[in-house]
Amino acid sequence: MVEPGYIYLWWARTDAPKLNLSQLSSKLSDDELNRADRFYFTHHRRTFLVSHGMLRSVLGNYLQKPPESLKFLNDAKGKPQLETQIPGRDLFFSLSHSNNMALCGIALNQELGVDVEYIRPLANLEAMAKKYFSESELRSFLDASFNARDRIFFHLWTMKEACLKASGEGLAGLRKIHMAHDDAQKHETYCYVCNNSEKIWTVRSIHLHDQYSAAIAVSGKDMRLPILRQFPDEFI
Repeated sequence: MVEPGYIYLWWARTDAPKLNLSQLSSKLSDDELNRADRFYFTHHRRTFLVSHGMLRSVLGNYLQKPPESLKFLNDAKGKPQLETQIPGRDLFFSLSHSNNMALCGIALNQELGVDVEYIRPLANLEAMAKKYFSESELRSFLDASFNARDRIFFHLWTMKEACLKASGEGLAGLRKIHMAHDDAQKHETYCYVCNNSEKIWTVRSIHLHDQYSAAIAVSGKDMRLPILRQFPDEFI
């Protein structure tokens, strides 16, 4: 049961050997299976199957429906949503994956977005920061030691991306989002409020693993501490 005001986050290591890939694949639609088959590399295909299988499993469990029976459609901005909702109990969700990590968020009557990124060095990191970061964000990035820049970049990037996924905007919207920056070396959760598309989004960074940066954004100025669960260990 999904309770109003609560945010549920489920994460999975897509390379975990205990995951039953055949069972997860059986929950997907023909279209999703066709999309998975288009991946050239096996680990990309596995990541897609696990992340989408997890999303269907979790949604089906909350809705008390077979996961394979769920149907999705895209809104005007291309944001996925459930085809059928219960009046007054709209279930919002968001899915993200990077490298070997998948993250999905679920909320009732509250728009949300999640993002997860594997922290790694990129040759064009500074160019991307100059293109998409606000002045204050760029200063935080440039003033950091060289060894800290990767972590700070992805710390900010995931929070901005979570806002975009919540609002349904494209990558160009990254510059519209302005956030303060705290010490990205720490693992405490920070709360930010940003103004995007004439809406207020509250954003929290989420610690899943030292090699990953993750964030969740929800509509409004308040967010309870998200309930974080690992799939399938805590899946019932």
